[in-house]
Amino acid sequence: MSFFSLAFRLRFLLVVPVWCAAMFAGTVALIAQTEPPVPPAATAAPPAPGSKLNHPPFELPGSFSADVQTTQGSTITNSRFFATDGKIRLESKVRDISVIMIAVFKEKKVILVVPDKTSPEKGVYVLRDLTPANEKAMDFRSAWNDPKVTWESMPPSAVDGVECDVYKLTRPSPPTKPGEAAAPGTTHTLFLNPATKLPLKVIIQTPASESTQLWTNVAVGPQPEALFDKPAGYVEKPN
Repeated sequence: MSFFSLAFRLRFLLVVPVWCAAMFAGTVALIAQTEPPVPPAATAAPPAPGSKLNHPPFELPGSFSADVQTTQGSTITNSRFFATDGKIRLESKVRDISVIMIAVFKEKKVILVVPDKTSPEKGVYVLRDLTPANEKAMDFRSAWNDPKVTWESMPPSAVDGVECDVYKLTRPSPPTKPGEAAAPGTTHTLFLNPATKLPLKVIIQTPASESTQLWTNVAVGPQPEALFDKPAGYVEKPN
């Protein structure tokens, strides 16, 4: 899988990321190092089922972490995702190789990290400029606020015993010819935990495929800054 394939997954990781699935070793230890979770502010009740908006009807937490399991057909990918203050970190396993992607939007940079298979404290990394097009693909917050996206409130539904607010996002594909209507696009159905404002489940449908994301170990709160920098002891490789 190419670097930009990972980037595309990251974009809708929440609706993701994918965004974008994510995986991270030492989950319990890292979450224990974070500051105590910040309780979400009180918000209005979700819109009535059938209501349609061109913006998210809730505020996405700025800092959080989560395990994400993505299933598409017979393929299952387990990943881990971190976000804090305009930075994101995605770690997945691609063909038995662990790959970490870090994006820092303010500095317009991307770090692609590949740990050594036998000695995880060693490995290589590549620095790349974050182009406007790639930033748009990775920044799910901007993607969610795209006025072309329609947010439709659906009837509530339970996931693992948690009553979720459900929203269906629809992003039409651009017409193939001038003057034509927009083609059927991608839909993301979010099962949102009202306590965290993050999903427990996401169903992603395109004209050609369908995949499901299950979110577990969701923790709202600041993440360790070291997660978003190039790892010490690793060797930089030319871009």
